[in-house]
Amino acid sequence: MEPHAEVKQVILYAALPGGSLILAECADGSLRLLRDELPVLGCRWAPDQVTEAAAAFHQMAAKLKPEN
Repeated sequence: MEPHAEVKQVILYAALPGGSLILAECADGSLRLLRDELPVLGCRWAPDQVTEAAAAFHQMAAKLKPEN
């Protein structure tokens, strides 16, 4: 995990068992995935890469959700 990130705006949110997953625009302008409010290592994008960031968010959320 990376150090704490200052969130400017939440773009996508998923409630997961025991926590959450967030795609956020941060104060420095970057897009980041946050797991339980902490940045996920290697999951940081430039502001114009929202499509790539959203795809990573949906992929990770699918992996973290329990099987029905």
